[in-house]
Amino acid sequence: MKTKTLLYLMLFLMISFIVSSQEDEKPGKIKKKTVNRTSSIKKSWSIGAFAGQPIVFGDVNPEYMALGYGINIKKAVSHNLELRAQFSRGAALGIDRKYSNANMIQSNPALNGTNDPAVDFTTLGYTYYNYKMNFYEANFHIMYNFGLNDYRLKENPRVNYFIFIGAGGLMFNTATDQINSYGSLYNFTSVYNKYTAGTITQKESQELVSDMLDRDFETPADGSPDGNGFVSDPVFMGHLLLANANAGVGVRFKLSNRIDLSLESKASFCDNDLLDGQRYDRLTYGLSANNDVFLFTTLGLNIRLGTLTNVYWFDNPASMHYKVTLENKRKISLLSSDVDNDGVSDYFDKDLETPEGVKVDVNGVAMDTDGDGIADYLDKEPFSDLGAIVDEEGISIDTDEDGVPDHRDLDPDTDKDMLVNFQGVPIGKRGSISGIRGGSLGFLPAIFFDFDRDVVKTEFLSHLSLVAEAMKHNTNTRLKVIGYTDPVGTPDYNHSLGLRRSEAVINILSLQGVDASRFEAISKGATEPLTDVRSADANRLNRRVQFEISNESIAPVIDDEIILEEKFEEVPVE
Repeated sequence: MKTKTLLYLMLFLMISFIVSSQEDEKPGKIKKKTVNRTSSIKKSWSIGAFAGQPIVFGDVNPEYMALGYGINIKKAVSHNLELRAQFSRGAALGIDRKYSNANMIQSNPALNGTNDPAVDFTTLGYTYYNYKMNFYEANFHIMYNFGLNDYRLKENPRVNYFIFIGAGGLMFNTATDQINSYGSLYNFTSVYNKYTAGTITQKESQELVSDMLDRDFETPADGSPDGNGFVSDPVFMGHLLLANANAGVGVRFKLSNRIDLSLESKASFCDNDLLDGQRYDRLTYGLSANNDVFLFTTLGLNIRLGTLTNVYWFDNPASMHYKVTLENKRKISLLSSDVDNDGVSDYFDKDLETPEGVKVDVNGVAMDTDGDGIADYLDKEPFSDLGAIVDEEGISIDTDEDGVPDHRDLDPDTDKDMLVNFQGVPIGKRGSISGIRGGSLGFLPAIFFDFDRDVVKTEFLSHLSLVAEAMKHNTNTRLKVIGYTDPVGTPDYNHSLGLRRSEAVINILSLQGVDASRFEAISKGATEPLTDVRSADANRLNRRVQFEISNESIAPVIDDEIILEEKFEEVPVE
């Protein structure tokens, strides 16, 4: 009843301040303020109400259907520093996905008949644990707002991010539901048998148990003051009382000059493993290794108190100069022009004929990413190697037309009918399948990736150009594009990552004029490492994509016979 009265009072205050917001300054007018700056900060207060999802991360799986709520009072110390007192209450729920075994039952007074003789699962040897934790919490926070760091000269900032740390107290009482509406123990046998037989998953077990519960939570949990378990912490009003430290992050949105909406998440650490009423390991009689963590994610509404001259989080000190700056900007625009509309004033623009829409640098010159002297919008090869000699279209010059640009070609006079490796050295006649059937394409370089990334680095784009060139000259060949990973991560994740890497390579090859149907994306994850050495440098070699000839390829015929196969070892590219 008291809680409802408090919420009604908060609603009344909100409506009152919305009505009083008519005193706000009208847009477009500048009002001189004579209020002392220090006094304004001291008088800057706000109140708010919030509600959200409390969760206990501990030994029992949480349920995402609980509710917590509360109020807070804030005081601004400066433009970006606030002090806050916060009060909340509510309940957190949880149901285990996996059954509690005999060890857990014998150790837990809520399950072995100690707290309630009617609740004794020691003979059965299994049950499904659940809980409801009722809590009251009071905290004091120091908050840092990032509004002061916004230098975008916004006249009316709307969004603010903040962080906070603090400490306080947590009162809680946890109970479990093990007796049905008929006064008998729940019969979880069907769920237990299905799970142990492997016909249902842990998630399905949790759902079945949830449907069976009447949610009376009649039995005190382990450590509860109402039970017979060991209670090491102070008890106040039937609740355990704990000191806690907490921290969190959030974001606020300005709805008006008086009201803002906040979304935040707070983690509390209490040095206690009984928030969920379970503290014993499934396999041993020992206590679990980690304490429970209380997470509270909320959505709140806050009201600014006092006059609008008071400092608040969305009052960016830089914004007070915005209108003067805007007026100066308008005057400057009358004295300058931008004929090519590239965003650079003609006074500073070194290229007044840049086509519209082309990206330019601070001097108004079209961007040239690879520094080859050809602007990106004209460059057909915008990622040429540093120092490469290019033609008027930005393409690296290849004098002998073997697919390897001159600046990387060790044999710049190769005959046109010869097939070369990635260094321009001849390895066979063009059109042959020499060195490509049955293993890696020896003349095609591997592509290497950064840790946990599937984006092809610009340094390997020229290597893929060689692959595309080889495919264009071997029109009957299909390639397997095989993605590999280092051993870090699960097999399933590494398989997915390897597949994304091979698909990324295929996408680039298709953009270079090779039909994507000629490639087959394959992932081998971490199953075939180039090296078994476990080090950062060794793992770099394993994060790669390699190429192999597909069994569906058709060997070209030259002089009525098929060229004999040869194998070449792949040379990893650093």
